[in-house]
Amino acid sequence: LNPANGFVRDMITIKGNNFTGTKGVKFGTVSAIFTLASDNNSISATVPQGTGTVNVSATNKTGTSLDIPQDDFKYNPKLTKLVLSTGKPGDTIELQGDNFTNVSTVKFRTVNATFTVTSPTSIMVTVPTTIGKVPVTVTNNLATSKVSNSTYFTFAPNISPGRVILPAAF
Repeated sequence: LNPANGFVRDMITIKGNNFTGTKGVKFGTVSAIFTLASDNNSISATVPQGTGTVNVSATNKTGTSLDIPQDDFKYNPKLTKLVLSTGKPGDTIELQGDNFTNVSTVKFRTVNATFTVTSPTSIMVTVPTTIGKVPVTVTNNLATSKVSNSTYFTFAPNISPGRVILPAAF
């Protein structure tokens, strides 16, 4: 497989032989849209919905390819939602998505955040100190999540207490 990891809707190439008459390609149990090359030795497939690590198989009139580790595809981390998208440094928020395994960093733009992966679909993160509206990303051993409109965090204004100056009396 090339590449052996990616995001939903990515295009991958499956190399091999005996693909003549291929009638199906699956990522785990999910069928993929595919095209067979004219030499019958490679297939281009669009990555369907899925999570984790799945075996990619091709089926033709003589059977289905074997389930071997070299044919495994790994879905990259996908951040889909910030449960709270506005707050201040020190707040704890939940990130939701898929494939939160082997997570190494969570960033608010370029600032690292402290986090705990609570499941393959949830991360609890402490909002770091920065300002403005910033993209949030999750990185694991394979890749960094893509940024979308639903993965931005906006920092609430921070007003420091201070002295109040009143106008002088006449």
